Amino acid sequence: MAQPGATQESVFIFRRLGEAFPFASPEYAAFPGNAYWLGTIVALVLVGLGLAARTLLTDREGGVSVFKWLLAGTQAALFVLPAVCVGVSRQVDGELLWWVLSASTLICGCLLTVLLYIKDAHTIGLWAILLAPLRMCVYIALLACFLLPAIQTWEETEKRSRVLIVIDVSPSITGISDELSRVPGVKPKTRLAKVLDFLTDDEVKFIARLTEKNPVFVYRFGTRLDEAGDELGQGAANWTREEWDAWTSYDFKPYAIKGLSETGQAELKKMPAWKAGEPGNADWATQFAKGAETEVIPPALSEEDKAILASNRGKLEKRVDVARSLVLGTNVPDSLLTAVNRESSNMVQGIVVFSDGRSNLGSDSAMADLRDRATKEKVPIFT
Repeated sequence: MAQPGATQESVFIFRRLGEAFPFASPEYAAFPGNAYWLGTIVALVLVGLGLAARTLLTDREGGVSVFKWLLAGTQAALFVLPAVCVGVSRQVDGELLWWVLSASTLICGCLLTVLLYIKDAHTIGLWAILLAPLRMCVYIALLACFLLPAIQTWEETEKRSRVLIVIDVSPSITGISDELSRVPGVKPKTRLAKVLDFLTDDEVKFIARLTEKNPVFVYRFGTRLDEAGDELGQGAANWTREEWDAWTSYDFKPYAIKGLSETGQAELKKMPAWKAGEPGNADWATQFAKGAETEVIPPALSEEDKAILASNRGKLEKRVDVARSLVLGTNVPDSLLTAVNRESSNMVQGIVVFSDGRSNLGSDSAMADLRDRATKEKVPIFT
């Protein structure tokens, strides 16, 4: 099964062509290897010439005809040509030699078959017309098996370096401010609000500068890391402040419509269960996931959109459980260690952490493990 982000390709190959040709390795350049190499050449040449001589010297009453010379030459070539291939095996590319050996053997074998059936035609008659092609087909099949045909499949996976932004969404960040209110009735900005101001500042352009060279993946954490990260692709536009607010506060409405067509999204927003104008908090998500289909699923929704919506609804309750568990505390070391382990194979250029750094969960050993793991993977962490 192909991994996410991987493309799978297949091609028909002859595995034999990828193997080294006999006697091509350097070990046959010196004794005793060169003796085996030379002995093989001599043996092949002698066998070929012996068969040719036997053909020429047999039944000489009618003289040596052109047909006999052709038959003898074919028999000799069947062994001499492989000897030539072995002789030049250390100077010529192995794949070319395999093709030359295969083609010459097949041609000589087929020609020899034709000549022998012509020679014996007076005894087997018209059967030669049928038997000769059948024998040549056998030669072709044997040659195909010799070349070891196969389907080679491989996966191409393109990985790009990335930067991680990990944001603390625990109550110490989302509900506490470092400022005192100077205006009665006006609440000062929370720590998280200041973080989002920084991330969406058009003059600082923090996200834009990061995405110039790398995609950026953003994660949330509290008691642990929410492993459902989101991507800001290389060169992609930054999210709006409203989108950042929805993401950090776990507004589940964008998650519910994720993947739907524009028409499907518009139809869904007309349904009673959508509750337009209300936040998509955990309570809304629970009701939306368990709501009656007549109140949730638009009748005009396409089958493809229905399948996507059903998948999104099926995952909502689990996402709600994650969101509710994250705000029960802060565990910086274990959360970051999970991020490093999760992304260790993705050429992470660095992890930018937005947090007050105050953990009420985790341990000193977890911090030591995080330091060792980040050092081993050469992943710098910026806080």
